[in-house]
Parts: sequence; structure tokens; C-alpha cells
Amino acid sequence: MRLLKFKIRYLFNCLVILIISILIPQLNITDNSFAQSTTRTNWSDQEKISNSEKFAHTPFMVSDSAGNLHVVWSQNDQELKEEDLNLDTIYYATNSYGDWSLPVDIFVAKDNGQARVTRLRIDKNDRLHVLWVGRPNILYASAHVLEAGKLKSWKTISIAENAYFSDLAIGLDGTLHIVYILDRDGIYYTHSSDEGQEWSIPNKIWQAPDYEHSSGNVRIEVDEKNVIHVAWGMSAGSNNWNPIGIAYARSEDKGETWNTTLEVMEGDNLPNIGFDGSGGVHVVWDNPAGTNVGRGHAWSQDGGKTWKTIERIFTGYSGRTRWPVMATDSASILHLITAANSPESGEPQVFHSIWGTDKWLEPQLVSKDHYGGEGPSLAVSEGNLLNLVWFSYKQGEYGIWYSRAQSDAPWISPQIIEPLNVSSIDIDEGTISEKEHSDISINEQQPENSSIQQINQEPSILSDPWMPLAAGSLSVGILIMIVLLIKSQSKFRR
Repeated sequence: MRLLKFKIRYLFNCLVILIISILIPQLNITDNSFAQSTTRTNWSDQEKISNSEKFAHTPFMVSDSAGNLHVVWSQNDQELKEEDLNLDTIYYATNSYGDWSLPVDIFVAKDNGQARVTRLRIDKNDRLHVLWVGRPNILYASAHVLEAGKLKSWKTISIAENAYFSDLAIGLDGTLHIVYILDRDGIYYTHSSDEGQEWSIPNKIWQAPDYEHSSGNVRIEVDEKNVIHVAWGMSAGSNNWNPIGIAYARSEDKGETWNTTLEVMEGDNLPNIGFDGSGGVHVVWDNPAGTNVGRGHAWSQDGGKTWKTIERIFTGYSGRTRWPVMATDSASILHLITAANSPESGEPQVFHSIWGTDKWLEPQLVSKDHYGGEGPSLAVSEGNLLNLVWFSYKQGEYGIWYSRAQSDAPWISPQIIEPLNVSSIDIDEGTISEKEHSDISINEQQPENSSIQQINQEPSILSDPWMPLAAGSLSVGILIMIVLLIKSQSKFRR
């Protein structure tokens, strides 16, 4: 009898261990399975999301409220020059179910024209906003995420400014903020509160001191207090039009007045702006060409009014590899991505760092054995998924590349994006050409008619709001089974 009881207890213990081994993964079922495959220090192998061997340049990526990813980039389709920056075609791709869609061209410039995308943004209503320079105009287009795969759903507006470069941000109130560069003139700001139909009279942020000075790049961000932050690089003819420094300015009155609070005149370039979870403002930029002094970094704890730290970070890293980029996860941890030549490599690769209490942690290699990476773009989805794209200058690896990781931040359940309540209109498939947009001068109102087609997109099972409830019920059921087994064993022993 004792031997029988021993065998029963042994089998019971094995059963409990088996149930617990099943229970532990089930307790995490509410995590997106796409996220479970990676950790913050374990970036996935890069995959190419563009489907051409032609030269592609500077992707921009955002995530919608359902956790889907959206990417745009410029590509050289018409010219055969390998690294021709007169890029002529803008492509769009999305990742809705863990797999990337085939890219579609949403804008093609006319012969010998340009379509150089400078920003992709998304607003709180899941509408995408794309900005690019076509020379002589700035072009702005928008489409809802459920319609973005349909070529002619993009509402396109031309802003009659002969800009060299431009950038776009969206305030919490939906205001569109644009900054742009007029060559050897200065940097200007304008905004629109009616989806680009009418633009404010431009205000100048920075005046080039003379015809021998200019700017080649500018970035804009808007914080939660609707303070506008702008950073830019400067160049000079006396330096063969190479960079001579960077600067930063801020505005608290909707761009009416600007206060420049930061200038670093050491030959740096390509500054970008980020915000940490404590309200701090960070500006990070590329170091001067031909040096390995490290990236530049400035940190402000009062919204950019003054600067607590102006320093060099990542000593030994070098290269003008387009802007560093920053984003926060659901735990308000600030993540930094920069492409650079590391001390171990003479070719650019992509690196990830995290803002600690008062410093950046040592950069971690993301792109592994992939070289030539530049122009990164970072988007956080579902609270803790770090999604990263970049382009490659290396012949044989031209294209847009993607990698992902999971941070330690809490997972946020994705929402279901309801189909738009609009009438379906039949639209012929085809690329939007440069002739199919409206020309709007700044501060001139002109109505824009857009073609809209409804897309009935089924939500991903990972976005189902019943999944957390089902997972919780399963976990509770297994716990009840364990309790009943224990009670039964206790009763048997008595």
C-alpha cells in the first residue's frame, strides 16, 4: 500500500510540474507573439523590404494604433546612376500581419524631376502625412492608413516654395508644422490647421549671414506642451560648402517668435531632436567628417531654454550617415539609433543606445554583418516593440532594410481601426503623377478634392480585444485545476 501511495504521489507531482510548465507561457499569451521573439538586446536579423536592386534612400517609418507599420522612401527608378540623389519615385509599404506588403509607388516625378521624401508622420486619427521636395515645390500628401495602399487615395498638395529641404511635425491639436530651407537665404516656418488647405505667412527662424552661408538640413518636433523645437546644420562656401556647425531654436507662440539657445560651431552636421520621459530635450548630431571624436549630444532639462550638458558621446564612432533618431517606449525610456563607422569597422553600421539616468549607454550593434547602413528611422509599436529601418549605400545591398527588438517596457494592447464610414468610389489603379496635385501658395486657400476608396481590412487576431480575456480565463482555469488536485491529494492522504 505504501508503495502504491508513493507512486500516486510521484505521478501527482509530475502532473503538477507539467501543468505549471504549460501555465507559465500561457500567462504571457497577451504579449504579441511577434514581440516575444526578440528582446531589447536581441535585434532580429535584418530583412529587405524593398523589392528592387535600384538605389533607395532615407526611409521614414511610423506605427498606427493597431500596431501596424508604415514606411515610405525615395528611390531612383528613372535614372540609372547608382547613387543619384535626384530621386524620382516615392514608395510605400506596410506591415500589418507580421509580413511586409509589396511596395507600391505613390508618387512619380516627371522626367528629370525629383521626389525626395523628407518625412512621414501619423496623427491621432491614424492618418498618414508625407512631405517631400520636388523642386521647385514642397509637396504634401495624406491618406488614412486603411487607404494608403490604394494609390489615388493620397490627397496631394503643392506648396509653392522653392525649398532645398523640408520637414514636417504634427501637434497634439492636429496642426501641421513645416520648416524648410531656401538655399543661401535661411530657414522658414509655416503651419496649417486645415489639413494643408491654407498655410500661415512664413516666419524666418534663421537668417544666413550672407550669400556664402546656407543650410542643408533641418528637423522639427512638437512636444506635449505645443512648444516647437527646430534643429539644423549650417555650411559655408569658405569650407567648400561642408558643414561648419549645428544650431537649435524653440518657439512657445506657435512659431511667431523664435529663440536660438544652442549653437555648436565645430564642423558638426545633421542634428535631430528627441524627448525623454522626464521632459528633457535631447539634440544628437553627427560629428565632423574625417574625425572619430564621437557623436555630439546636448541635454536640456527645461524644455530647451538652457542646456545642462553639451558633450561628445560614443568616442571612436564617425561618419556623416544621416540623422540619428530617437523614440520613447511605453516606460518612457528614450532609445537612440545612429548609423556610424565604429572603431572596429571602416564601413557604416547601425547601432542602438538607451538613455540612462544622465548618460547614453554603450551602443549596441543592430545591423550585425550588414554594412553600408545609413539614414535610420525608428518607430515604437504596441508599447515595447522597437522597429527600425535604414537604407544601404553599399553596392549589392541597395534597398530598405528592417530589424526589430523588444524592450523591457510594458506591452500595450493594439486597437482595432474601424473601417472608414465613407462611400466607396471606384478608382483606376495607377501611379499618382506630378500633374495630379493642386498648387497652393502659402497663405492662400484653395479647396482640394480627394478620391477616397473604402478598404474593408480585417483586424489582426493579435489586435482582438477578447484575447486578453481569453488568456486570463485560461490561466484561471489552470490554477483552479491545480488547487483541486492539491485538495484531492490532501483528502487522499487523510
